Amino acid sequence: MMKLVTATLVSIALLLSAGAATAKTFYLKDGATIEYRRVWQQGGVIHVLINRDTLVSFMPEEVDLKRSLRAAGLKKFPTPRGEKRRKPATHPATRKKAPQPRAQEWNPANGEKLSSVSSDDSAPSSGGDAPPQASANGKYADLLQVMNCPRDQGSYGEFSDYGWWNGGPWCGQSGKAGYWVWVAPNWYVWAIRR
Repeated sequence: MMKLVTATLVSIALLLSAGAATAKTFYLKDGATIEYRRVWQQGGVIHVLINRDTLVSFMPEEVDLKRSLRAAGLKKFPTPRGEKRRKPATHPATRKKAPQPRAQEWNPANGEKLSSVSSDDSAPSSGGDAPPQASANGKYADLLQVMNCPRDQGSYGEFSDYGWWNGGPWCGQSGKAGYWVWVAPNWYVWAIRR
């Protein structure tokens, strides 16, 4: 009976220590640390999966890269398959910090931006007079949101078909879930891929 209890306690201790050992530490320049499961870099942004339900993203200038890479035992953050093969549309300029504007709602009737509104108030539209590149030349439909974010031009150049993103905080705004397309200086978020 004593051997059974001892074996059970040892098994539980091993399981608990294995869970703790898989967590890694991510360091931010402001001194904060995050325990995470997985990290990768895509499109000039560092994504950190904290647990199965929580994903956060950081710009490289927010991250203590040297400490984070050393803690992970990496020379650089991994990129998703196919990411290395993409060539940017233009040579990215040096990233500059810019003020973080509020989202602009697109008026498809005349192609003008309406006054600044909260991103959550943006109504879906067909994309009417959005530039053809904004829908990846017809690849996407049903415009959900337009977000003005000039600081992203350094990472994404003039055009980038980023694809699906679940949404969340981006460029000081609340981005909607959808297919994201960058046409400088705006992000266009679409509901449908054709």
